[in-house]
Amino acid sequence: MLKPGDRVTAWVWQVNRKKGLLSLTLIRPASYGWGQLRPGREFIGRITRVEPEGVFVDIDAPVEGFIPASRIRKEGRVDPNGLFHPGDEIRVWVVEASRRER
Repeated sequence: MLKPGDRVTAWVWQVNRKKGLLSLTLIRPASYGWGQLRPGREFIGRITRVEPEGVFVDIDAPVEGFIPASRIRKEGRVDPNGLFHPGDEIRVWVVEASRRER
């Protein structure tokens, strides 16, 4: 819990000029917005979770990326377990991005 006098890094969340209010957040905004998630765009990401169905990757965008197991092939293997681990850095390319489906 924060106390008076604590030092924090905060970002402006909202400005209400009429009411003279400034809302702050302690959550760092994503480096990349939806407009930058175009097919073919390359990112370096960090694996956050490995499941039999695929791998979740943080590319510092509004949502995590997902690589389905069917797109992962190494020496004939498709199961991502054992190939990837949380924290691994990986180069990825956007295939599709949909705000609606998030």
